[in-house]
Amino acid sequence: MEFTLTKEQQAIAHSAAKDSMRPVLANVCLRNGELIAADGFILAKTKVSGEFTTENDTLIPSRDILRAKQGKNPLRISGNGDNKVEICDKDGVILSEMQPGNFPKVDNLYPTEQSVFAIRISKEVLSTMLKMMVGNSDCIDFTFYSDKSAIAYKIFNRYHDKEDATISGIAMPMCRN
Repeated sequence: MEFTLTKEQQAIAHSAAKDSMRPVLANVCLRNGELIAADGFILAKTKVSGEFTTENDTLIPSRDILRAKQGKNPLRISGNGDNKVEICDKDGVILSEMQPGNFPKVDNLYPTEQSVFAIRISKEVLSTMLKMMVGNSDCIDFTFYSDKSAIAYKIFNRYHDKEDATISGIAMPMCRN
C-alpha cells in the first residue's frame, strides 16, 4: 500500500475520535480508495489515489497523521505488509502501526430522502470545522434532510465547481432547539 495526502486531505484526521474509549474511531480508515474518519458525531471522507493491495480496512492512528509536518510535498504513507506504516513528512519518517479492529460501515448512514434545503456558510462563521478547512478550502455546503437525520456537508476548494469537494461527510445534530 502506498498513497499520498495533500494538506487538505491530511486534515481529515481531525474528525477522528480524540479519546481512547473508542479505539477504532481514534484511527483513520483506508477503505476502497477512500480515507474515512469519524468520532461518533462527525463523519468525514475523501478520495485518495495510490496503490492499494489489501481488501480489508487499514486503520492508521490519526495522531500519527496529525503530528506529521507537511512541507511543500504531499504526505506519503506506505505500508510494508508487516502491520507497519511509514508516514514520510518533510523531516523524515514516522513509524506507526496499523491498528486492529473493524471500522464501522458508513455508506448506509447517508440520508437517502429528498433534501429539505441546503445552505453554504463561509469558514469564518463555522469555527467547529475550521481545523478541516486548510489551504485553499473556502466554503462548506450543508444539506438538511429532516430535523432527526444527519446533516450532509462538503468542504470545497476556492474557485472549484460544486462537484469537486475536498472532504465530504455527515454530522449528527447534538440536539434540536
